[in-house]
Amino acid sequence: MYLERLRLEHVRLFEEDEISFVDAAGAPRMFTVILAENGFAKTTLLQAIALAASGVGGANKLASNAASFFDKRWTPPPEAIGKSEDYCWIFAEFRPSTRCHLRREYPSLPAPLAHPPLLRSNLFAPFEWKQFQGSSGYSLDASKQPPMESIRAKDLPYWFVAGYGASRTLPVPQPPTEPGNRSIDRLQSLFRPSPLIATGFMDVLERQFGDDIASDYARTLRDVLVGAEELPGILPRHGALRVEDVELRDSGGARGSGDLVEAERFLLRFGDAEEVKIPAVWLSAGYQSTIAWIADLIGQVALDAGAVIPPAEMEGLVLIDEIDLHLHPRWQTSLVPALRKTFPRLQFIATTHSPMILPGLAPHEVLLLRADSRGSVRAEFPEDDPRMLTAAQLYREFFGVQDLFPTPVGNRLRRFGLLAGIAERTDTEEAELHALLGALRSDGIDPGPFERRRALKAEPEQEPG
Repeated sequence: MYLERLRLEHVRLFEEDEISFVDAAGAPRMFTVILAENGFAKTTLLQAIALAASGVGGANKLASNAASFFDKRWTPPPEAIGKSEDYCWIFAEFRPSTRCHLRREYPSLPAPLAHPPLLRSNLFAPFEWKQFQGSSGYSLDASKQPPMESIRAKDLPYWFVAGYGASRTLPVPQPPTEPGNRSIDRLQSLFRPSPLIATGFMDVLERQFGDDIASDYARTLRDVLVGAEELPGILPRHGALRVEDVELRDSGGARGSGDLVEAERFLLRFGDAEEVKIPAVWLSAGYQSTIAWIADLIGQVALDAGAVIPPAEMEGLVLIDEIDLHLHPRWQTSLVPALRKTFPRLQFIATTHSPMILPGLAPHEVLLLRADSRGSVRAEFPEDDPRMLTAAQLYREFFGVQDLFPTPVGNRLRRFGLLAGIAERTDTEEAELHALLGALRSDGIDPGPFERRRALKAEPEQEPG
């Protein structure tokens, strides 16, 4: 299912805001990246979506304490307590896909339906309550029993939502813990550090469905990571060091999750040198974190469907905190286009602190979280098109880094150069120039003999010898 609309009231820094996740044609927007300063509720936004997609029971399992989501800047007056305006409130509208409509179970509704109905989810928590209350319903009939509770309690397929927090690592090779209530468990890492099953899905799928599906999983993971036919590969294909392939040969391929990450199956090439085989656990943090969430995503979809689904046919909503985590800027620029092409039917909503994620996005795919004078956060779309901006312009327009040099040292050197180029300096400018030279030397920076001579009108220095 896909998110179309989210409304928040008194949710941490969100006093009241409604955010659309549809494009100009009214279809679900398939990629949204959220930008904001630290502490401006980017992760809160992902968590609110996850809560709304989980039903009341799932939301209370994920949140642990609903009171932690209440806007602490606002305490309702005594006369308002118990009324609707003192609630922390999360409302979301989800649209099930048309493609899987006839295979999808719709709790509380007769089958078949001509078209998928919107699914609305409503969560609220009165002031100081520790548990969420709420309801859910279809757009065509609000009188039925809340369907979201049944969808999540029964782990129904074709209602897929997954979430990945900032602590993403490959699992230690050991028998993985299989998810209990998987539709809720796969959102846990957005709320607290939780190990991903990730490559452990080789063992999970083998135990539940047999060797063939486990082998299909390993091959699909390899194709998604390094590319095959129409797949571009999520791992970078440029740079001095790159992963060329993931070997699945010998005795039918990888023989389990431990073999997949500990055996020397990843082929690295250093520049034009020969390839070197290493285990996944020897890769850098950027490679490991990306492999971990991609491996987990493919496995979660397969677990729901009972079969490995081709990446181009996977559907659902994926929430990712800090999508740029540990990635080199050059890799970041290719990540969004690669994800789009690999998973065209998945809706991604992610946060980032990196300007290099933005060149792959149109203006309506970027959400800026900005606070007003009272500290209330609202989401807005940028006026500038990040696809048309230089790196310096991206820093300035989206991250507020205005100066040519981002440090005082750089600005001192720039000012020194400007003053040094003035032939007739005033006494004040001359004094400033000498002070700047002293400060630069204290910083361990020497403008060079030519700049010193020009600035201080000194005699040419004698060559040694």
